[in-house]
Amino acid sequence: MKLNSVLIFLILLAVSSRAQVMESSKVMSKGQQTSLNLTIPDVSAEYVDDVYKEFIKTYKGKTKKDKKSNEWYSDDAQVASIANGAPIDIYARIESAGNQATVTLWIDLGTAYISSGTYPREYEEAGKLLEKFGQQVKISQAEDELAAVERDMKKLDADMKKLKKDNEDYHKEIERANEKIKEAEKNILKNEEDQKSKQTAIEDQAGKVEAAREKVNKLKQM
Repeated sequence: MKLNSVLIFLILLAVSSRAQVMESSKVMSKGQQTSLNLTIPDVSAEYVDDVYKEFIKTYKGKTKKDKKSNEWYSDDAQVASIANGAPIDIYARIESAGNQATVTLWIDLGTAYISSGTYPREYEEAGKLLEKFGQQVKISQAEDELAAVERDMKKLDADMKKLKKDNEDYHKEIERANEKIKEAEKNILKNEEDQKSKQTAIEDQAGKVEAAREKVNKLKQM
């Protein structure tokens, strides 16, 4: 029963993911053409742009970005599942929409742009390509999050090592202090014994002083 629930969830997830790809007609550098559109939540256009720059390299074409039109152009790209891997031109625009990014994709087969009506099989594969890119964005976000929590973990580990080192140092300081206390206690006992000996010597010397004084006084009286 649990396995069936997981399977249903995965199917629904796949359906919802596929449902995100929409077809529309949008203006681009080559005029108004049929496009595929994907909205990716909780991400900036700048972030998606960086991911796309690496993602599109997989498909070999010469890729450049026109900053003025904010449009990526991949000349003679090759996608195995589209046009049997023959060279195609891929255009893409990535824009922010609140806290999400919208990816618009145009694919020129040479004879026409991909649309669900004219090239249904190619359109299906182009949708999969766009979904794959959306998934790559999520993977990149997850990898970045992993790297961030790993950095935090390393910092916590470093903090713990420092705390342990400090603890060892404090124990060593206590040991050194205890040794000094023991040494001081021995010195106190010795000092007290020395005081007793010195006091006896002082008393003996005082007797000698008194005897010498009496001798002087007696001589003076003669």
